[in-house]
Amino acid sequence: MPDLDDSSSPRLAPRPRRRRRQSLAPRSEILGLNQLEQRVSWAAAVFAYALAAFTALLWARNQPTVTKASTLANGSCPKGFHFVSRSCEQITHVSQGSWEFRFFFIMIVAIAISYFTWRRKRAGVATFAIFLGLGNGVFFGPLYLLLGVWLIMRAFRLQKYGDASFKGANRAAREQAAARKSARGDGRRSSNRSASSATADVKTPAASKRYTPKKQNTRRR
Repeated sequence: MPDLDDSSSPRLAPRPRRRRRQSLAPRSEILGLNQLEQRVSWAAAVFAYALAAFTALLWARNQPTVTKASTLANGSCPKGFHFVSRSCEQITHVSQGSWEFRFFFIMIVAIAISYFTWRRKRAGVATFAIFLGLGNGVFFGPLYLLLGVWLIMRAFRLQKYGDASFKGANRAAREQAAARKSARGDGRRSSNRSASSATADVKTPAASKRYTPKKQNTRRR
């Protein structure tokens, strides 16, 4: 039976790990909030408290939502609508539990945004802003989604270009591209110089007295 443990067989060398790109900004600046970002985050937290107060008012009143629609060509109302005073209306009742869930959801997220804004934590503010944007629907949800994406993009620009602003990041990107192009050109020129010098240094080997035949004398006698 052949031995399965063949220690003499060559083993594949481990792949070299890719070197992580060095950040152009300190870690504290990337993960933290500057003055502008903190002000915007405070404004988002205050607006979230206002949304929670408005939701509490609707919860206390618990009024149904009335939706109006135009009549069809035959004079009837669409499905789910009722004809009321020459118009089609749909009355939607929202349960108390639904208003309660909305109020506590918005309030908890607003408190979380306030806390992370006070601690200058970019990741916390961005995460809860996106969370509130996804849970708040189409009314004010896109505003908080934009806030979270804006904070993430500024962190990416800080890490890659060292500048969080759009204008500064574009200028740094152009400078980096020009530097890489110049470095590639210098590398090609140096490789061409080394190749030409190596070719010039190659000498013809001297003739061996043992193996090289003697030249015949072609002069006529």
